Amino acid sequence: MTIVQVYETTILDTTETSGFKFLIFPSRSLNQDVIDLLSRENAPKDIVEYLELKDFKYIELHSINDISIDIANRLYQDMNGENLDKYRPFAEYLTYSEIVPFEQSPLELWSLSNIAKKGGAVGLGTAIGYIAVGSTPWLLIAVPLGIVMCGGAISFAKWVEEKENRDKIFNKLLLKDR
Repeated sequence: MTIVQVYETTILDTTETSGFKFLIFPSRSLNQDVIDLLSRENAPKDIVEYLELKDFKYIELHSINDISIDIANRLYQDMNGENLDKYRPFAEYLTYSEIVPFEQSPLELWSLSNIAKKGGAVGLGTAIGYIAVGSTPWLLIAVPLGIVMCGGAISFAKWVEEKENRDKIFNKLLLKDR
């Protein structure tokens, strides 16, 4: 028997009826091929290629402040013409609050910004990427300590629950029987 653990959480902003879903894969649950990819400079690109995911767009961020702006812009880009400023507080909360269960040892709550900065990445620009999921993109952070996939709660959840996508992610990332 091989035991693996994946953390899944959803954060909701009931004021603006917005949500963000997270899947967190700690490195101890990943197979060796994936761990090897995480140590590379282009980890997100390599992980996406390994998972055979389409429509990946690598984003080079010059500062951690770019993440919250990017989350708001990308998460709500499908709301044609709507003022994005009202979503910025939620995007900043998602970026800077310690709400993501991330495992170093022991399990702790981390912010997305700390995962990107302190998660063992070579540099911020090498740790972030986006993948289009219908009209709402999602964020992939791949660092030696693990992988975080997150996005708009409804569209990301639908994408993950599609059998083909779920099988790709879980069968290729997680440990195999030894």
